[in-house]
Amino acid sequence: MSLFTLVLALFATFHLPFFRRINYLGTAKRRARVALALTLVLTGILHFTSPARFVAMMPPIFPRPLLWVYLSGIAELAGAFALLAPHEGWQRRGGWWMMLVFLAIWPANIYVALSGQTIEGLSSSPWYYWLRVPFQGVYLGWVAWSAELFRSSPFPKRNTDSLVATNQQP
Repeated sequence: MSLFTLVLALFATFHLPFFRRINYLGTAKRRARVALALTLVLTGILHFTSPARFVAMMPPIFPRPLLWVYLSGIAELAGAFALLAPHEGWQRRGGWWMMLVFLAIWPANIYVALSGQTIEGLSSSPWYYWLRVPFQGVYLGWVAWSAELFRSSPFPKRNTDSLVATNQQP
């Protein structure tokens, strides 16, 4: 949840006039997607620079927790770069990928809440860990909205003005 504060801070910053003039940040959805992607770059890197925090969150059912931490860091970085890609198709693929990643890491949040442990660098209050469980849905909603995962067509929009029906009458 503390990282979502960073997402919101970046999103708010990108609404400043200077950033709004940047074409890539021209819409609220783009600003939201970039804010999430930059946060995912940070968290992906943290999986490699501070893996102990993430290892502590791994349910004991997973063997070799450090490997899973590294894999989830790679997954977050891959999703972030896809969300930042200039091509809409890659952005949507990155959105779907991050939906899967957020669903895959949900058990770790549940495990931490149920086990009652505290994680170094995070709040020591038990309510914080319980709040993280439903908050995962906020991340799912954010990525679904910002990557336009549920728009009417799964394909990028194209200009149909140039398509002319040729109805030839004899």
